[in-house]
Amino acid sequence: MSERKLKPRPPFTTASLQQAAYSSLGFSVKMTSSIAQRLYQGMALGDGETVGLISYMRTDSTNLSKDCLDDINNYLSENHSKYQSKEVRKYSKKVKNAQEAHEAIRPTDITRTPESIKKFLSTDQNKLYDLIWSRALSSQMEAAKFDRKTIIINSDNSLNQFKCSGSTIKFDGFLKLTRIDEKEDEKILPDVNKEEVLVNDFIDEQHFTQPPPRYSEASIVKKLEELGIGRPSTYASIISVISNRGY
Repeated sequence: MSERKLKPRPPFTTASLQQAAYSSLGFSVKMTSSIAQRLYQGMALGDGETVGLISYMRTDSTNLSKDCLDDINNYLSENHSKYQSKEVRKYSKKVKNAQEAHEAIRPTDITRTPESIKKFLSTDQNKLYDLIWSRALSSQMEAAKFDRKTIIINSDNSLNQFKCSGSTIKFDGFLKLTRIDEKEDEKILPDVNKEEVLVNDFIDEQHFTQPPPRYSEASIVKKLEELGIGRPSTYASIISVISNRGY
């Protein structure tokens, strides 16, 4: 058994937000862009004042300003001190033709939690705001810790033996707020005890090699970003053209 650490992901850029919203919330790139634009322009909260809830949403940058970092760490110190990173985490974005004039996408006020403004937003608006808020906050939290384990399952007659390798969570760290990114491919195993009965029946299945999956909107954005095609502001329109022309 060995320990593995998993560090939090950086705050969102335009491309990473579109990909995360597609995979986590099922939002199309166009829908994500539209909702993010509305959150940036401002929403009417309890006192009737229109307040911009997130920073500029067309950006390549993963940087956060000093004021924002101070606010996040103050919030974590007061609310999640157990999970607060012992050092300020700084991220750099390495993308072809990246322009980092703006900050990463983040809440304008970290103390404005998704729950506190939920009644003023639509369901979809609150879901996207929650995604942005959680990602920005978790970027300054401690790494998650896992114990790497191999579970060995023996049949009753001891003629067959099956092995399963993966991890059990030792300290949740930033996972207190966010789930594991799909890119991490972390297989989480349940806690089991020696001599515990795990399986009553095995299903024997044959698997065949599958062709590469078709592009989704999220994977198209990822490829555009990798190749340096377009800008954050053009991803939605590029995908609309591809879709409308039936490519």
